Amino acid sequence: MEHLDYEEIELMKQSENSTVHLIREKEGGKFFVRKVMKGQHPVYLTLQSCTHPCLPQIYDVAIAEGDTTIIEEYIDGPSLGGIKLSGKQFKGVVKDLCSVLEFLHGKGIIHRDIKPSNIIYKESGHIGLIDFDAAREPKENREQDTRLLGTRGYAPPEQYGFSQTDVRTDIYSLGVTLEQILQDGFQKLRYKRRLQKCTELDPNKRYQSIRQVRRAFFHTERNILAGLAVIAAAAFFGCYLLKNNKDIISSTPNMAAAERYPNQILWNDYPVTDYLGRYIDDIMEELDASCDEFAEDGDESICAYREIGIIFYFDNRRRIYRIVTDPALCTYNGDSLNVNRDKILEILGTPFMMGWTEWGLEDVPDEYFVDYYNGKEGIRFYMPSPEKAATDLFID
Repeated sequence: MEHLDYEEIELMKQSENSTVHLIREKEGGKFFVRKVMKGQHPVYLTLQSCTHPCLPQIYDVAIAEGDTTIIEEYIDGPSLGGIKLSGKQFKGVVKDLCSVLEFLHGKGIIHRDIKPSNIIYKESGHIGLIDFDAAREPKENREQDTRLLGTRGYAPPEQYGFSQTDVRTDIYSLGVTLEQILQDGFQKLRYKRRLQKCTELDPNKRYQSIRQVRRAFFHTERNILAGLAVIAAAAFFGCYLLKNNKDIISSTPNMAAAERYPNQILWNDYPVTDYLGRYIDDIMEELDASCDEFAEDGDESICAYREIGIIFYFDNRRRIYRIVTDPALCTYNGDSLNVNRDKILEILGTPFMMGWTEWGLEDVPDEYFVDYYNGKEGIRFYMPSPEKAATDLFID
């Protein structure tokens, strides 16, 4: 590319420190971007050897005494700041950004200027991350950055000289960017806790790696999809059994045929099952409240918030596998679940699989429960009697 014969097509961007032109190869007609920046930017030499579908290809880097000239791939498309994304498109953008940032961080590169205008939405539905003028490779034994670059509003405090920037700097800017492109109020509410953790002012309170960010956004949703697959399989199996075992249904009073599994019960307006499989440390940070009891003992470890009506059980990997909550704080389609057996069945429908029932326990004859079970997760309502309101809600 050193002897590329080209013509300038358009001045794309100009500032005190750089000039960016769209250029075109005279013979082949291919478009490129030529950037001339003041100062030396050796990070582009590292980028030249980096190959990732969300990065522009760097064709040539010329570092002189007073400036750096770059010839790079031209990525066509609007920036994220100029388009409205659907929920599916937004998740695709998050996935691509996590992928490319994890790749860059693995190469020791911090972008330091993540913002909607530096993210191109390509026709393929994937993104292109551009503009590495502020990028740097962290240096050991240095307390703060020597060059304070970035965009006000997207840059965290450490980028203004309070400490040396690192991968958590990009995580902060990523959180601000995602909040900016989320135009739907419901979507913002859905991702509120995750965005807040990305944009904590104290770097130690943010996610500590892009891998943690990706897990926070997608781990729960993968569990839900897997659960739906199990439900579908169980529905087929259950229908077969019900067809051949009508006597089981007829022996249970006041119950209709199997209908559904209620996997979207809300506790304080948040889907309770979304907590399953997540890490107790992340949940404690999100709740931002003092727990009433914390006891760590292998598979019987608990973290109890009795004053706000929820208890988490976590295993030796610190992952939540059971939740106990107060039905008075839980709703389903707007209805309170602090109700008796008949009302529970009216609100939630018939428990999902055949073989369900409710009965008094042998050792606690005056306590009853109703089970909803989908082969993977279970929801159980405890009540003093079928006629009295539920007192506890167990979710596994």
